[in-house]
Amino acid sequence: MLPNALHVRTAVWQAEKSGILPPRPENPAKDLFGSGFRQAAASMTGLGVRMSAAAPATGGPSFSVVLIPAVMWTTYTPTARGYSVKVHADGPAKGDIVIVTDEKVVRALVDGSFDAAAAESHGLVRFYGPADGQERVRTALAALPTKRSSVRYPLLSEAPQ
Repeated sequence: MLPNALHVRTAVWQAEKSGILPPRPENPAKDLFGSGFRQAAASMTGLGVRMSAAAPATGGPSFSVVLIPAVMWTTYTPTARGYSVKVHADGPAKGDIVIVTDEKVVRALVDGSFDAAAAESHGLVRFYGPADGQERVRTALAALPTKRSSVRYPLLSEAPQ
């Protein structure tokens, strides 16, 4: 059980409303052909590619990401050449740190428009597992370059309502 994981959905909604994340479409089209899944899978794979480029080849932490509300699991396992990514896994690998987030947040991490520390401070990601493992994952995510590394992201409580 992942306590408070659903708080991520509220944080995403607040971030969309305040302009920190792009807004949801007002009338989303029905996804009859799986384009939403393909986009989510591409985002998850893209995160692995960026992590591989940023992480030392000698072993970053092993972790799993679950996207809500879709409950799509992806595992990230360190290898000699970066990360092996398994999209649409059955769940986390044994001993993995678990990250709960939304695909839109992963997309922002992948394109460099948002950094992991800001995502966590806004409640857009939640970490579960032993504290030392969580810290290793935070450190690995912090190595991802951003487009706006000098931009200060306002706290949601400071955002216009």
